[in-house]
Amino acid sequence: DGFGLDIEGGTGVGYSAFFQEFTRLASGKQLYIAAAPQCTAAADGHIGFMWPILSENAKYLTDIWVQFYNNYCYYGGSGRYNPGDWQSAIEQLNPAIKWYSGIPADPNGGGGFVGDDVRGLVSASAGFANWDGIMMWDASWDQYNNWYSDTVRAALDEGDPEEHTSELQSHHDLVCRLLLEKKKKYVTIYHIDIT
Repeated sequence: DGFGLDIEGGTGVGYSAFFQEFTRLASGKQLYIAAAPQCTAAADGHIGFMWPILSENAKYLTDIWVQFYNNYCYYGGSGRYNPGDWQSAIEQLNPAIKWYSGIPADPNGGGGFVGDDVRGLVSASAGFANWDGIMMWDASWDQYNNWYSDTVRAALDEGDPEEHTSELQSHHDLVCRLLLEKKKKYVTIYHIDIT
């Protein structure tokens, strides 16, 4: 059980009460609570409005899916990918939080698409203690891009000959979290079928 927050605006009022009440209602169940801030939130000065929400509620968060796209801090090219900033910020917020590098699943899905260089992104990130994998935006772009998630999964799994498990049964039902057992790395893809 849990939820993910992609907060695109507002003042941040009410989030602490929301986290407290949701936790109370869960009655001791394991909760997964994620936030998806822009990569700029951990930069000097904590650019953007989301930092106060993260810092005030860090004790509730289990995962942070950093959006390394549509900003200057994307991976590759002229981007200024800042995993060290995020590792330091997470250690200060709550060392139990795992963070993920968020990337677009297609060049049309947002600035910062890494393509085949996803292996370089994994290599640049894997040494950080709280880094736990890659988040992609979004399932429709993934499908449009011939299941780019297969390339991402291969990059995460590269060099790991052991079997891994997956909640993904088919590309048809794409609400999934792929868990690579040995490395404990995830690929999280969003998809809501409203048909």
